[in-house]
Amino acid sequence: MVIHGFPRSTLDMDIYVPAKEGALNKLCTITKSLGLESKQKAILNIAHSPELFANQWLCFSYKGQDVLDVFLAREDEFAKLYKKSQKKQDKTLTIRVARLSDIKAIKKASGRPVDIADIKLIEEAKRRL
Repeated sequence: MVIHGFPRSTLDMDIYVPAKEGALNKLCTITKSLGLESKQKAILNIAHSPELFANQWLCFSYKGQDVLDVFLAREDEFAKLYKKSQKKQDKTLTIRVARLSDIKAIKKASGRPVDIADIKLIEEAKRRL
């Protein structure tokens, strides 16, 4: 939400990756190299069966603080989000970001109070524009 210009600050980052063996292995390699830990490492035991870990969240922490939440999206869902995503960049980094309409749908599906509050923030901002 911050990348879209909303004054919503959290202590972690949420990302989506496709639920594929290679993507899961790469994710775990990268997070380990960054010193991030997960209590859900056992998921690697089923890395060969994406149908078992699709639609799951993995949480990574640094020194006990949650800093990264990763949603392992079904490949078809990930492909749709990726196709509709927007590129955002600064002087040194380019990333893909889900469109606000997709973020709203994801947050609505979660049903968490914090996500429902984010939806209201998005809708309020749109009314002001």
